[in-house]
Amino acid sequence: MFSCQDLFFKENPFHGNALYNILNLSTEMGKFMKPGKVVLVLAGRYAGRKAVIVKNIDDGTSDRQYSHALVAGIDRYPRKVTATMGKKRIAKRSKIKSFV
Repeated sequence: MFSCQDLFFKENPFHGNALYNILNLSTEMGKFMKPGKVVLVLAGRYAGRKAVIVKNIDDGTSDRQYSHALVAGIDRYPRKVTATMGKKRIAKRSKIKSFV
């Protein structure tokens, strides 16, 4: 038979095999935070709100030295409007509040 160490040599006849690909795991994560993707905010003031990724920062910044994203979403959705309501009340209920 062969050892696991043999699988990682380039001259190995099993190179390109499915088993070889499984054992030769990459250490780099795939990029999944892409602009336009709908996300759910998990922490902070807007936790539980749906948002859309506007810009993702993979390398980090001076204040946040990790990958993060700029998101935008709706903080207050418009309320139900009926035919019996007046124009003033409809205008007040139709307002949307956003967050970034």
